[in-house]
Amino acid sequence: MQLRHLKTIQAPSKKLNKIAAVCWSNNNRRLAVADSDGYVHLFDETGERRDKFPTKSATGKRGGKTYAVTGLCFSPDDVRVAISQSDNIIFVYKLGTDWADNKKIICNKYEQKSPVTCMCWPSERNNEIVFGTLEGKVRLGVPKNKSKTLYSTESPVVSLAQSPDGHGFISGHLDGSIYMFYFENYIDHMGVEINDVPLGHQKIAQHTCIPYCLSWGAAIVVAGQDKQIVFYSNKSDNREGAPMLQRFDYGNVKSEKEFSTIVMSPSGQSVVAASYNRLRLFNFNMRRQQWEEGEILDVPQLYSITSAAWKPDGSRLVLGNMCGGVDMFDACIKRYRYKGEFEFTFVSPSQVIVKRIQSGTRIVLKSLFEEEILKVNVARDQFLVGHTPKTLLLGDLESCKLSEIPWNGSGEEKFFFDNPRVCMVFNAGEISLIEYGINDIIGSFRTEHVSTHLISARISDISPFLQKEAMKDPNLQVMSHDKKVAFLIDSHTINILDLMSSFPIAKINHDAKIDWLELNVRATKLLFRDKQRHLHLFDIKTQTRTTLLTYCSYVQWVPDSDVVVAQNRGDLCVWYSIDAPDRVTIVPIKGEVQDITRASNCTTVVVDEGPGTVNYDLDEGLIEFGNSMEEKNYEHAADILEQLSLTPETEAMWKNLSELVLHDNKFHIAERCYAALGDVSKANYLRKIVKEIRDIVANEEEQGLVDPLDHWRVRSKVSMLNKDFRSAEQAFLEQGKVTEAMNMYKEVHKFDESIGLAIAKGVPNANEMKNKYMQWLIDSRQEDKAARMYEKEGQYSKAIQLYLSGGFPALAANVIVKGDASVLPTIQDKLLEQISNELSKNQLYEKAGEFYEKRKLNEKAIESYRRGNAYRYAVELSRNVMPDLVIKLEEEWGDWLVSQKQIESAVVHFIEANQYVKAIEAALTSRQWAKAIQILDGVEPATSKKYYARVARHYEDIQNYSQAKKFYIKGGKYMDAIEMFEKIGSWDQVYEIAESYLSEAEISQLYTTQAGHLENKTKFKEAEKLYIKANEPDLAINMYSKNHLFDDMIRLVSLYRNTHLKDAHIQIAQQLEKEGHFKQAEYHFLQVDDWKNAVDMYRNGDKWNDAIRVAQKYGGPGPYKKVAWEWASYIKGEAGAKLLYKLGFVEEAIEYCINRELWDKAMEMARSSNKVNVSSIHLKYAMFLEDQAHFKEAEEEYIQGKSPKEAVEMYLHQNDWANAMRVADSFDSTMINRVLECQAESAWNNGQHDEAERLFTQASRQDRIIQKYMEARKFEDAKRVASTYSNDDVKRKINTEWAESIEHDGDGDPCAPARMFQQSGEFSKAIDTYLNFDWRTHLQNRTTTAEYCEAAWMDAFKIATNHLQARLSEVVHKVTTRLLEINKVQKAVEVFLSIGMYKEACEELIKNGLWGEAISAARQSNQQDLINHVQSRHKKFLTNSHNPDEQIQGGNIVGAIDAFAQRKEWDECLRLAKDSNRSDQVNKYTAIYITQLHRENRHREALEVLENYGPSVDPQLPPVYKGIIRNILWTQPTPQESLRCRSVLNAILAAYRKVNMAETNLVHLSRFQEACHLIVMRDELAAAKNVPAINTLHAKCNIALLRYCNILPPDAAFYEAGMACREQGIGNKDQQWETMSFSFLNRYLDVIDAMEQLKQDGAEEDIRNRITLGKAELVNTEFQYTDIPFKVPVPVQQYLDSKKNDEVTNIVLYEGVNNNIQGELQTRKCDKCFENIYVANMVCPNEKCNHQYKQCCVTGYPVTADEKVECTKCHAPSNRNDWNHYISKFKNCPVCGDLQLTIL
Repeated sequence: MQLRHLKTIQAPSKKLNKIAAVCWSNNNRRLAVADSDGYVHLFDETGERRDKFPTKSATGKRGGKTYAVTGLCFSPDDVRVAISQSDNIIFVYKLGTDWADNKKIICNKYEQKSPVTCMCWPSERNNEIVFGTLEGKVRLGVPKNKSKTLYSTESPVVSLAQSPDGHGFISGHLDGSIYMFYFENYIDHMGVEINDVPLGHQKIAQHTCIPYCLSWGAAIVVAGQDKQIVFYSNKSDNREGAPMLQRFDYGNVKSEKEFSTIVMSPSGQSVVAASYNRLRLFNFNMRRQQWEEGEILDVPQLYSITSAAWKPDGSRLVLGNMCGGVDMFDACIKRYRYKGEFEFTFVSPSQVIVKRIQSGTRIVLKSLFEEEILKVNVARDQFLVGHTPKTLLLGDLESCKLSEIPWNGSGEEKFFFDNPRVCMVFNAGEISLIEYGINDIIGSFRTEHVSTHLISARISDISPFLQKEAMKDPNLQVMSHDKKVAFLIDSHTINILDLMSSFPIAKINHDAKIDWLELNVRATKLLFRDKQRHLHLFDIKTQTRTTLLTYCSYVQWVPDSDVVVAQNRGDLCVWYSIDAPDRVTIVPIKGEVQDITRASNCTTVVVDEGPGTVNYDLDEGLIEFGNSMEEKNYEHAADILEQLSLTPETEAMWKNLSELVLHDNKFHIAERCYAALGDVSKANYLRKIVKEIRDIVANEEEQGLVDPLDHWRVRSKVSMLNKDFRSAEQAFLEQGKVTEAMNMYKEVHKFDESIGLAIAKGVPNANEMKNKYMQWLIDSRQEDKAARMYEKEGQYSKAIQLYLSGGFPALAANVIVKGDASVLPTIQDKLLEQISNELSKNQLYEKAGEFYEKRKLNEKAIESYRRGNAYRYAVELSRNVMPDLVIKLEEEWGDWLVSQKQIESAVVHFIEANQYVKAIEAALTSRQWAKAIQILDGVEPATSKKYYARVARHYEDIQNYSQAKKFYIKGGKYMDAIEMFEKIGSWDQVYEIAESYLSEAEISQLYTTQAGHLENKTKFKEAEKLYIKANEPDLAINMYSKNHLFDDMIRLVSLYRNTHLKDAHIQIAQQLEKEGHFKQAEYHFLQVDDWKNAVDMYRNGDKWNDAIRVAQKYGGPGPYKKVAWEWASYIKGEAGAKLLYKLGFVEEAIEYCINRELWDKAMEMARSSNKVNVSSIHLKYAMFLEDQAHFKEAEEEYIQGKSPKEAVEMYLHQNDWANAMRVADSFDSTMINRVLECQAESAWNNGQHDEAERLFTQASRQDRIIQKYMEARKFEDAKRVASTYSNDDVKRKINTEWAESIEHDGDGDPCAPARMFQQSGEFSKAIDTYLNFDWRTHLQNRTTTAEYCEAAWMDAFKIATNHLQARLSEVVHKVTTRLLEINKVQKAVEVFLSIGMYKEACEELIKNGLWGEAISAARQSNQQDLINHVQSRHKKFLTNSHNPDEQIQGGNIVGAIDAFAQRKEWDECLRLAKDSNRSDQVNKYTAIYITQLHRENRHREALEVLENYGPSVDPQLPPVYKGIIRNILWTQPTPQESLRCRSVLNAILAAYRKVNMAETNLVHLSRFQEACHLIVMRDELAAAKNVPAINTLHAKCNIALLRYCNILPPDAAFYEAGMACREQGIGNKDQQWETMSFSFLNRYLDVIDAMEQLKQDGAEEDIRNRITLGKAELVNTEFQYTDIPFKVPVPVQQYLDSKKNDEVTNIVLYEGVNNNIQGELQTRKCDKCFENIYVANMVCPNEKCNHQYKQCCVTGYPVTADEKVECTKCHAPSNRNDWNHYISKFKNCPVCGDLQLTIL
């Protein structure tokens, strides 16, 4: 990526005027800039200001300084812009669609409770704005000016950045935390639902500084005040967060300031980080999968960047700074032009902007797979083709549709763009179809016929009319997009593939090669043409084929229609209705059809008629009719046809329309159709149907009861119209209309059907009607109908007699033939013979054969079949009864077919009869060549030979010469084959046949004669072949030589006389030279590498240009230059120099001038040429002047020669410092230091050290002055200079030498040399100096202090520890010995402990009575022996001293704690342990103390201890905790005590879970914690029972507590639940609550009874210190399949007194007797198995289900799936209604206490 400053679109001011925000619209057309004055400036994409408007404050005032703009975002649809402000509000302005519309309307505003700090608008959430607030909440603005909290944190939000896909965002907070959030319903760019991203918010990182700079692309990038740029992975682990990928730290770069803005490119693969006057660029290397530093742009006066925005197409970067300036930068990786028409701008490795230069239109080509785009091409100025390593990109510049598919191509792909919707890609024998805009291959297939004329792909869309109809009628079935392709499997077979299902839907086998095919626009029909020019139509739906033309030279579908235009010689054929292929419009034309054009409701066929083209207009109305028919817009179709005159074409269209509308029951349109066709009867009948429908609709009694089309009157008429009389009869009979049905049959003269219906329905006089009808039939000579009725009734004899009397012997025979076996025995033989005679008499031989066959008279049957030429039946019968007769019958069958001119069919029968000669003759006569060949291959050669010649001549006639050759040879006609190939000029075949089948003499004679003929005809190539075949190459060479065909002559010489090749070339060249053909002669000279003769030839001919050309090309630089010099010498004078210059010998020409001191001429040549550096000439001239002592003139030439260094050196040699500095300062600043250094050396040598230091420093050669100071032993000056300018190595070197000097002198600070040694890295010397100075003498003389000595020895110890481990033990011994000697015990112990000498440390601590520190040191060692040793000695010490106060004063805190414990002074013990931060002691003695209190039944005191000192995590304590809480809860605790119990249980469970204690050990404590929570909720709700909704929550809490009645007092639980339900039932008059109240109070009385029973059984003999009498198993009928325990503990003390118990008893009796209330619990549906279960069950009792629920934190009820909500902080679940009622009253979460809102 490269950045280039393009322009400043807003100039900066001279004062602070911070650009608050900048942003681009998503369509790249607008840029918005917000300044500190509250104004928003709008620019176009070129950076020109087009508009501006002021913002307004939350109070309504415009502009001003009372607030600041904190964010600016365009909406994804680009018509709105959101502005967030520090005065607790966000405004959304609706902008105009173009610049002319400058009206700004506030369409939304979101008021907040705290300032809005940042904002982003995710690109996939068009109506949802994400913003952060100062109070740490990230909120979502939704329509209707509402907002909701997505999540809350404890730290203010400082930055937001959306995800690259627009489905999520990240937020940065003031405490350095970074959170990631994804919305639900996350769909990626391929249309696939993503499930591997965490929905909701999650903390992904804790950054090292405040993440003011935050962006998200290929990675998450963060920067801030610590001068670090950190890249985090954009994939977060739920536990670990997002791992850090890379870190770039610029903390050590002094010139770098803190990063103020960071911006990610739209592709996510480039990042720009902005600091003061500097831009840093980072690029993502896709191959290495890591980020790399790019270029650094230092931009003066850029100042601090306050905001930045990257144009969505990636081509521009806009930066706003602190002074109000806005700059635009061009951003791209590379840019180049393609064919001068397109410009490609690579804005990232995976994104390219393609711009059409002429129009300026652009399209962004982007890889959705983020692959690097390697190459982009444009085909036909419209279609884009892009390649990446793994994908293929295709696009249409007209429709702006892009596609990307995975692709592993070979690089040899071929692309076909003839189809505007689909691109065809041919690769490795396979065609892939890619639809523009679809990121997938819609179909692929293999074919060898790759041509746009042989592959047709169609994608049809739903028409707008059908879309509207589908919206009106949801039941209307409309086909979706139809995608099909037709292609050739082989040259004779077409395959049609459905691209939607990938299944073949049709396979067309054709008997000729196919040369063109095309589907219609809706992919319902296929046109194809074969090599014989036959045009065929294939209907895909019906799978039928129709031949349209027997000769067709041009055919095409009219664009966007189903009209076909074809040319048949001189006729233009148009099929306006292709469904009626026989209806064709023919127009005579006089040329060839060139094209079909359709535009502006005009369709024209362009015909080339010689001098020009003629346009033939087609009938646009008929074309539109076809489109309307496909769209089922029948009204429009009828309107079109009514405007046209009735022709055969329109008549066919009317008929087609009538059939379709009748099928769709559109009778009013059908009436119009038949009226137009002149079918008056049908039109009138349809009018009656339409009238009937209107009458039914108008009838008030039937209106709305039935669809008019389903009414029996309409259905019967429609069925009669369709001649479906059975359906009409059924419609009548369903309504009991028998008479109407009979009349219907009579109207259509179906009297038999009418009589049959009358008989079936029992109509009176039905038989009489039948008899009269039969007699009428006989009287009217309709015996066949009467016989048919008798036949149906089973009166076969009567039927036969009537058939015979009426002259229908075939029908009489059918009675026998088609009847079952029971018919024949019932017929008399006489009647059978009569049938036979009648059949023979009427020559119905085939029927007679069937009749005889039925009667088992097989010989007569066969004879009848033969007489009737029904050989098929004769053969079939003979195969079964007379097999020997089959062959004879087959031959007769064949002869009969030949006589009937059905020769083609006769072939197979001759073969069956083994008459192969007849079969061959028939096959050849019928032109069945393949069949004839098949037969010939199976017969004797003597027989077949004469027929092969006929076959061969056929193939010769059709120009299939290979087959003709084959059969000529099989027939022995070799000369005929040779003559055939001679005619067509196929000499290779001639030679092959001759060599294979002719003798040598014949071959020689043939070749010689033919070669002579060819040579005379100047067919030298053919003649050459024959000469070579005759082994006479010399004759061929002479032939070419005579005719000056020297190339062919040389070719033959090289092949057959290679030893004479050089001589031949030279001979030809000399001959051509004599003839003046120098170019041709040159060629032959060069062929034998004789370029010198060629050069001499041109030189002698005074052709110097050619001579120098040949010398340059073939002789090389030397000869080329030599010929050039010769030419220059030839023309002489100054012209020679010009010649050399012209020929490119510039250096030689200039050298020529210099040698002759022609400086001006040399300079002129050098300036006019780019090959020679002019500076070199100036340099030579300057050196000449310097030698002449003309220093000023030499200086000028040196400067012009770009060698100011030489000029400086010239003055330095003269010690002319002023001129040297002047030249260096003006022309070569790098020489300034050189001048200063030389001048400094001179000053030092002259003793001017200060001046020398100044000059060396100015020359940046401090090393030289330091070296000179050290040589002069001026260490202070050396160190002074080094401290400012030199590195640590130089300083160490100075310190070392200086320290050695000081040590040698022995004066001053004794440790000063050691510190210098340390600074210089001489650590061993430093240690020796620290340890070896005479410290005792210094202490005695008071020249040092003990602290000084301690510090010196500790420095020695630190040096040994860090740098010299080998001397560590020696140094430790010396240091600790001396520290103990000066009473620095603690410091000595620290030294021992730091190196693990725990024993020595403990001994010293014990010696000094520091027992606590000794024990701590021993434990720190993890050495049990040492711990036991110290503890034993400590115990012995404690035995001698029992006063805790003394032990505290001695520092033995642990001993004092133990002493208090031994005295049982627990408060003092625990207080001391807590104050001294001895957590282990606190845990130990807390466990002991609360165990003791539990045993003493002092449970409330134990609760207080746990509150004050926290719980211990001793694994033995859970039963103790359980006992403490249980005893408190069973003694009627106050609400405050219940709240304390819940808090203590929360702390206990948290502590155990922190140490990973198994949950199975915490089950009982968890149940007590749940029960305590519900008790607290019940008490809280009871205190607020003035709201009906709160009363319901209170009742639910009491009901939920019943599941804990085995750990709580059951009588209290059932009583409170019963009374709460009773209050709800009375208050709401709800019987369900009353029935539950009855059940719970009844169970309360059961508990009281169990208590009395246990007391009677002696359970209260010893109840001291007890709270229960025992356990009771209650009757569980009502509570079966609930989670309410039926085995409950019975309390010692009753919850109520006897008076209250009596009241409860009365209530139960009253409700049960008077109100007839039975105990019944409320139920609900299980979310999983949907069975009814108890409303408060936490687990479904169905064993096959066992679905578990979470507990509602408000009521304790199960949380159902459709009502589930959660606290946004602690995620405690609840049911929505319960939560909203509770939050409306109490505002805070009942679990964590966080402020919450109701949830819709």
